[in-house]
Amino acid sequence: MKLRSTVLLACLALTMFVSCKKEGCTDEKATNYDEKAKDDDGTCMYDTIHHHSMLNIPETYEFKDENNNSTVSYSGQTDRLNMLAEMKVYLSSADDGAVLDKQRLLDMFSNSNNAFVSSDLNSSTKQLENKCFVLDVDLFKSYFDSISIISNSDVNGSNGVAGIVNSTTGTKKYLCSANGVEYTQLIEKGLMGAVLYYQMVEVYTREGKIGDNVDNSTAVDAANGKYYTTMEHHWDEAFGYFGVSTNFPTNTDGVVFVGKYADKRDGVLGLNETIMDLFLKGRAAISAKDDEAKNEAASAIRPELEKVFASTAIHYLNAAMETETFGDDALRNHSLSEAVAFYRSLKYYADAKIMSSQITQVDEIIGDNFYTVSQASLEQARDLLSTIYNLDAVKEVL
Repeated sequence: MKLRSTVLLACLALTMFVSCKKEGCTDEKATNYDEKAKDDDGTCMYDTIHHHSMLNIPETYEFKDENNNSTVSYSGQTDRLNMLAEMKVYLSSADDGAVLDKQRLLDMFSNSNNAFVSSDLNSSTKQLENKCFVLDVDLFKSYFDSISIISNSDVNGSNGVAGIVNSTTGTKKYLCSANGVEYTQLIEKGLMGAVLYYQMVEVYTREGKIGDNVDNSTAVDAANGKYYTTMEHHWDEAFGYFGVSTNFPTNTDGVVFVGKYADKRDGVLGLNETIMDLFLKGRAAISAKDDEAKNEAASAIRPELEKVFASTAIHYLNAAMETETFGDDALRNHSLSEAVAFYRSLKYYADAKIMSSQITQVDEIIGDNFYTVSQASLEQARDLLSTIYNLDAVKEVL
């Protein structure tokens, strides 16, 4: 297996403890010193170098034990990604006039009553509902109710009238509420936040899953092919929610959900390699029993994932205010619904740069009727987000 690096960046961090600041040190034999510090006897005060263990970090997300058995497993996360994908297909059928069944959506959410086309998903023990941010479970159920009520094949949507809204070019059409909200986007992108993002930043990279009390010594069940420790498995589950291949970003084929939008913003923000490197380093650190390196990777990866959602919200606000899109009810409503779902998802990260009051402020700037928004208000909402996330320099090209 190729090695990307054997040294964690923190190995380069040098910490010096000094008690005096006298004439600068110039000892050529010293490689690390405080140029301003000398001890009372005139000798240089050399730093105390603190470093991590040497980490073997692979090029791809493949980790094995001493017997060459794979220790990676995140099949449950793959099931949930596939469940959300199939739910999106079903929701989108309403754009072509299908009448949606609220109970089927509820069953897809809880994986009950063989609601999926895929028999593998129906037989899975996994579900989306029990991994959803608990305070918003009822919110998504209300969305299922709302979209099932307005789904029908006969009504054309317009301001004040729920129904299918056709683009002026005739190439796109979306089922929207009377206020222009596309519930398909609030559900799909909202669950990206409330399940996938939430599980990554608030569950599987936190103390409860990778902390000192989590076993990282023994294989879970080697006799049955579970060669990973509990902690290794938890980190794998965080990676599984990212929705990318094990050799991402060299291979971006088939990326879905969070990984898909990281890839879309990568050209401006360079998210792909940053996030993947942190997943690789964190997992390598866990396998090496290097708690400090593990915690550094976990702390660094969360704001990078947050940036995926913030930058994508800005992207869709830009799309909505573009002249051609803004004047097209279908395209504007579609882009705005995506933008709203992405920035509202930022609340699922406890250490988010944005405050809940600021999310509310963005909501208020945009207003509750997508048919009557102004380009100026969309620009104001975008600028508020870009300032909070220090993205002003690139806000117009995201």
